[in-house]
Amino acid sequence: MHFSKNDFLKPETINMMWQPFHYKNNGFEFAYGWEITDSNNIRSYGFSGGNVSAYSIFPDNDMAIVVMYNGNKGFPVMYQMINHIAGIMDKQLMDPYTLAEEITIAEPHVHPNLKKDIYGYKIEKDNVIFSYQYPKNLSTEFVKSISVAGSFNDWKADNTSYQLISKNNNTFELAIPKSNFEKGKTYTFKFVMNKSGWLTVPYNAVNVDGTQDNNLTLKID
Repeated sequence: MHFSKNDFLKPETINMMWQPFHYKNNGFEFAYGWEITDSNNIRSYGFSGGNVSAYSIFPDNDMAIVVMYNGNKGFPVMYQMINHIAGIMDKQLMDPYTLAEEITIAEPHVHPNLKKDIYGYKIEKDNVIFSYQYPKNLSTEFVKSISVAGSFNDWKADNTSYQLISKNNNTFELAIPKSNFEKGKTYTFKFVMNKSGWLTVPYNAVNVDGTQDNNLTLKID
């Protein structure tokens, strides 16, 4: 509260502190000690500590959120939790990607005994049907696109030919002829939300490549 009231720093200092700077790893935007995050084009600034706490401030919304918890099983979900809370407080901050990630990352702890199965596609007659299920109880208002990117299309997330079509019950599907894939060859792929959100693969998927990226695999027999 004191920070937002400019009791600690002058507004000019805060604006300077939040300016992105260039460094060797330019894979994402980073300010002076602050991570920069955009949710539906609304900017926030924050950071985490020890994978059990996180703070984000949304200056244009006069809002700040702090998350703290006393345990860390598996990959932490602090930022997903913050964006979930932010979306409840302000609908325009509802980020469908972070919501989907929060659910997927937490799934092993919420439902640890899910059946292991092939995920992401099915074979129907002469087609490979890529299929992604967004949580049924959530709105898809801000889901602009779901696409599939992989070794079969040079991992181009913005390739419109590989954009899934919205179906009933928050399901997205795309049919690709089997003839587009070489028999016996293993392809790797992932789903991408809104062209930049690479979706985490569920823990119960059996068709994964075992790499650090944990890509899905597809093979036509």
